[in-house]
Amino acid sequence: MATGRRMDSTFSLADGQLYCKNSKQPPQNQAIIGNVADFQLAYRLATASGVQILSAKEVEQNALWGSVSAVEICLDLQGNESNNPEGTYKNCQGADTSRNGRLHLVFRNVFDLRTQKGA
Repeated sequence: MATGRRMDSTFSLADGQLYCKNSKQPPQNQAIIGNVADFQLAYRLATASGVQILSAKEVEQNALWGSVSAVEICLDLQGNESNNPEGTYKNCQGADTSRNGRLHLVFRNVFDLRTQKGA
C-alpha cells in the first residue's frame, strides 16, 4: 500500500460474532470470530499534555486521524457451556461482571502505529 493512502475497516458485533467490513467496492462484511461477549476499540493520541484516549467518533469529529499513535483493543470471549462456577470477572470497561456460568477470556493489547511523519 502506498504511503499516506487511507484504509478503512469497520468492526461490529452482532449475535456473538465479530464482523469486519472493508472499504472495497462493494464493501464486504465478514465474520472473523465467534463467542464474543464484547469488543472495544480506542485510539491513543500523544499530545504535549500526555496521552489522550478517544473513540473513533471523537477522532473523526476533530479530524485527528493523522495524530493517532496507537490503537487499544479489548476482546471478551465467552465459552459455550453455561455450567461453570459462578463469579465475576473484569470486562472490557474494567467493571466486575457476572460470568453467568460461562468462562470468559479477556484479551487487551495496545498496538503502536507507524507514523507517516518524516516519510
